[in-house]
Amino acid sequence: MIETSDNEAYNELVRLHSESADFLEGCRKIGEYLAETGYENTGIFHTLSPSETKEESIADEDTKNYTCAADCGKLLEEIYRGTCVSEEASEEMMDFLLHQETTEKIPQGVPNGISVANKTGETEEVQHDAAIVFGEKTDYIICIMSCGWKEEGRAIETIRVLSGITYAALET
Repeated sequence: MIETSDNEAYNELVRLHSESADFLEGCRKIGEYLAETGYENTGIFHTLSPSETKEESIADEDTKNYTCAADCGKLLEEIYRGTCVSEEASEEMMDFLLHQETTEKIPQGVPNGISVANKTGETEEVQHDAAIVFGEKTDYIICIMSCGWKEEGRAIETIRVLSGITYAALET
C-alpha cells in the first residue's frame, strides 16, 4: 500500500484489522483507533477505487473517506520520532516510505540526492502527497492535498512547485 500506493492494498489492509477479514468490521476498528489516538479529522468508511474490491461502506453513499494535512503530518512526525506504535514499527514504516515508487510529486521538488520518505494518495478526484524530507540543513514534514483540478497534471505540477518553494525556504 505504501510503496506502490495501491487502492486494493488499502482495502486489504482494512480487512486485516478484522479477525474475519471483514472490510466493514475493519473500518469500525480503525475508526476506534483513530478516535483513541487523536486523529480528529480522519475517517475511513468505504473501499477505495479503482480496485478489484467490490464497493463496501459503513456509512451512506454521500459520506466519503477523509483526512487532513494536520493528521497526515502528525502520523509522519510520530514515524520520524519513532513513536508510531513502537520504535521498531516506526523504523519499518519509514523504510516503506523511503521506498515509495510514486515519486513524481514532492520528491521532484527537491534537489537530486535528497532523501524523501513520502506517501501519495490519488483517486479520480484528488492528488495528495505527504513526506518527510531529509534536507541538507534541516529535516521537515510537508503535506499537500488537492482536489477539484480538471487536469490531473496541473495538480501534480503544483505539488512539485510548492515542494520546491518549501525546500528553498527551509534550506537557505
